[in-house]
Amino acid sequence: MYLLKLSLRPWRRSPYSQVFTSLAVGVLLFLASFLFWMQRSLSPVVDRLQHEQVITAYLDSAVDKAGESSMVDTIRTTVGAHAEVEMVQPEQFVNHLRADYPELSRELEDLGPEMSSVVPRYVSITGILPDQTLETVRGVPGIQSAESSKDRFQSVIGAFRALKWVANFLTFGLFLALITGLIHLGRTNSYLQQDAFSLMKLMGASKAALRWPGVIAGGFVGLAGGALAALAWISAGIWMAKHLQTLSPMLRYMSALQPGFAFAMLVLGMGMGAFSGLVATPARIGRR
Repeated sequence: MYLLKLSLRPWRRSPYSQVFTSLAVGVLLFLASFLFWMQRSLSPVVDRLQHEQVITAYLDSAVDKAGESSMVDTIRTTVGAHAEVEMVQPEQFVNHLRADYPELSRELEDLGPEMSSVVPRYVSITGILPDQTLETVRGVPGIQSAESSKDRFQSVIGAFRALKWVANFLTFGLFLALITGLIHLGRTNSYLQQDAFSLMKLMGASKAALRWPGVIAGGFVGLAGGALAALAWISAGIWMAKHLQTLSPMLRYMSALQPGFAFAMLVLGMGMGAFSGLVATPARIGRR
């Protein structure tokens, strides 16, 4: 009971320092955790951009209607069931254009039967495909040429990788600032408990017993900050994650923010506070 009262002395003698430090711990812990989630969630987005592609295989003009279905079956067997294979006729291509280019679609429709000679027939293959799929499709009999969208997102992939590195750097910096602030608070608390430490040493208290007040006091600060971070994670964190995913269609593949991680933040905050108290307190114990 005496150790608990001694641990609460900094809250009684310097309440503003404890309160504002707890608020800082909560904010920094929430920001660091959100950045950590963001850089981890970008990994599936980058992987998908690296391997997902759309292959457009143009049919030779000599291929008749009867040979189209067998060619599509051959391509579907070649690329596997995980890819989406679609035969696009000239009429379907014009329908796809109508939403964005209505005037062009009307001009093509005005061509009548000649539209088939102007608009090529092609097979669209979409999915996460191996690198050699393009050459395999080009080798299918009846395919005149084929092209892939694989290299289209190279600049985007580089930007996401840079964003991950920035998020990692900021996360490390925030955790470093958090630990540093807690250690300095522990040193301040040890000054407030110095007279009690001297009395306990005269009574023969061990160094382990002298460390407990600092550990408990730091744990209280970390617990308060962790509780604030957990509340922010459940409320503002989920809101921020949803708005972040709406910035780009590619970000919809980011993993969902888990509300259960709020408990981990509570435990992490308390653990960091207790560790800082353990590290800071011996600096006062050893002095005469």
